[in-house]
Amino acid sequence: MGAAFALAADVLDAEILEAERLNRLLRERLAGIEGLCINGSPTQRIAHTLSFTFGNNDLDLPALGETLAFSSTSACNSAKNVPSHVLLALGLSPQAASQTIRLSLGRFTREQDIERAAESIRACLIQPAFWAVAQSR
Repeated sequence: MGAAFALAADVLDAEILEAERLNRLLRERLAGIEGLCINGSPTQRIAHTLSFTFGNNDLDLPALGETLAFSSTSACNSAKNVPSHVLLALGLSPQAASQTIRLSLGRFTREQDIERAAESIRACLIQPAFWAVAQSR
């Protein structure tokens, strides 16, 4: 049993390192999106999940769901169309919570999956209408 545990621990350590690398890569690929907020502590976090709020952009969640598996609410509210109570408790407004997605990385997630996820997210951003941008200046 001791040898099996040691092997499992080695595999787990390698998987955590890979998840950290992929997590960084996705954050890099999404950098530059105006208003993007990465929820949670920058240092005290698990590598396998990321939570993003798209503050200055609307995200077309139905379109994104066609190309990417993500969650946009807490598990206990997944059947309802309500913002995550967890995000609300963290201080996000209902509007911000409705523009938040959570992604999970697994042992089978590869770099090309991260690239596709970033492309899908960028493609599903709804840019503000020209008049709204002009009005805000």
